[in-house]
Amino acid sequence: MKVNFTNMTIVFMTLTFLFFSGCSFEKKTSPLTTSKAEKTSADTVETGNSYFYFTEAQLYRKKGDLDKAIQYLKKAVEIDPESSYLQLELAILYLQQKDNKNALDIVEKIIKKEPENIKALIIYGKLKQSLKEIHIAEKTYEKVIAVDPQQKNIYLLLGSLY
Repeated sequence: MKVNFTNMTIVFMTLTFLFFSGCSFEKKTSPLTTSKAEKTSADTVETGNSYFYFTEAQLYRKKGDLDKAIQYLKKAVEIDPESSYLQLELAILYLQQKDNKNALDIVEKIIKKEPENIKALIIYGKLKQSLKEIHIAEKTYEKVIAVDPQQKNIYLLLGSLY
């Protein structure tokens, strides 16, 4: 039986690659491939990384479990309290649960820290509009337009309030 030189080279290169890449035949477990019985809860994982909790929150959000998503997002915010993005995501989750009070508290903190945060201002204006605080909503929408005149939907919202 003849062995082609090209085939031998490919086999040799593959084995060399596997050897140097640290590939072994023993069973390794990773957090992504472990079974449900082997998984540790996020409460016991000491990652210190807000990305982990944010990702978990997004997974639960897609599954429709907003309570779990909020829990994970709160942990992400605890780890990275300066992140306006994480705080806004948490406010949006509260809005999806019809918890306007918590959403408003978070958005007010963001606006206090970043007065020209467009997304936070828009959410704030809509919350104030829903609370029938029309004058505050108008001022907020006017500020959004002053900061970013490209926000065409805000012109419509403001026009409807006038």
